[in-house]
Amino acid sequence: MSKIYNRIESSNMYYEIKLAGKYIKLLTSEIMYFESDKRKVNIYMNNGIKHTYYDTLDNIESKFSTYKVQFWRVHQSFMLNPRYIIRKTHECIYLMNDVRIPISKQRQKEISKKYIEQVEGYMRNGNNN
Repeated sequence: MSKIYNRIESSNMYYEIKLAGKYIKLLTSEIMYFESDKRKVNIYMNNGIKHTYYDTLDNIESKFSTYKVQFWRVHQSFMLNPRYIIRKTHECIYLMNDVRIPISKQRQKEISKKYIEQVEGYMRNGNNN
């Protein structure tokens, strides 16, 4: 029951960013991935919209670790929402919309373990998402 609650809770959480002097809230369940580009972060949404603002992935990762939101840091420059994974190879993850995200050598073992746990969880629970 607590797993169901955590999943529902995380699907209704928002991530707030500041764009052009205004704060906007993004539903975390609609964020596909974050990409770091120098001092800026690009947020790619499931509807194709991209938001760019100043931040670091380390800061975002730290914020998410305090919430019940699951994002995987797969590379120095990428953090993704595992609900959008279509398939995984040893060196990269494929997301919906033909997005290919590299996995750093240092994180390959950790990401493989998380991926296997996720697939096993889906099989146990009969979930498709």
